[in-house]
Amino acid sequence: MNDAQADKILDSMVAFIEQHGKEEVARIEKTMQDDYTIGKNRYIADEKAKIAEDFKNKLDKEEMQMKIDKSKQ
Repeated sequence: MNDAQADKILDSMVAFIEQHGKEEVARIEKTMQDDYTIGKNRYIADEKAKIAEDFKNKLDKEEMQMKIDKSKQ
């Protein structure tokens, strides 16, 4: 094997490693993005549920107050 062949083999090995690294980075970025989206959607759903629960509690409180006021009259 001469120097040219060795360089060619080495270059192909380096190219393979670089390509594998790029693919791994892309896979990790996609996983990260998916995890972020899932977390964001979960957070939004939780906050919507909290807001709805707070609104329901306030509405129930107001209805109770209206019933009390009506019975006083």
